[in-house]
Amino acid sequence: LTLEDPKSKEFDMDYDAAAAEVPSHVFFNGRENSLIDKPLVVNQDETIRIYFGNAGPNLISSFHLIGSCFDKVYREGDIVSPPAKFVQTTLV
Repeated sequence: LTLEDPKSKEFDMDYDAAAAEVPSHVFFNGRENSLIDKPLVVNQDETIRIYFGNAGPNLISSFHLIGSCFDKVYREGDIVSPPAKFVQTTLV
């Protein structure tokens, strides 16, 4: 992504940087610091479902919970195999 106008919040796709797998920005929930500005809040013993996708061609991300673990993780979207249980960090 490239930012043509420093005052703009719109980015243009930098295809050369994407092909080289050298990102200039990494976003969570669509924008920088979104989970800092508005953290995900969950009550104790509340069950939630998180859909996490990595839009890059090959770069990976490790998703890590702090202070807890996932009850079930369906790795790489695999719904045929049994899910991994009590995982704290998973590769995306």
